[in-house]
Amino acid sequence: MARIFEGQPFGEFSRNEYALRSRVAALLLTDKLAKILDGKNHILDSLRQLVQSNKHKELGGLDDQIALQAKILVGFQASFGVAANRALNRGRLSC
Repeated sequence: MARIFEGQPFGEFSRNEYALRSRVAALLLTDKLAKILDGKNHILDSLRQLVQSNKHKELGGLDDQIALQAKILVGFQASFGVAANRALNRGRLSC
């Protein structure tokens, strides 16, 4: 996404590639796109499966990062809960 703002309006893709990728991502199957997919012996689902299998390592890395961030947030929440309870209990005991 950052590449879009680095001078090239469509990142590393040409305008046609960008339009094609956008249509495939949005599941907009035009006659022209259907012919291209047919020529490559693909349908939209098989193309999506191919991309996911090619990007499996990267997607797995993102899943791992998300899991780690969630674990960190749970730790922060627990620490905050302990601190808040300590402050409430101190207030109750001082009265």
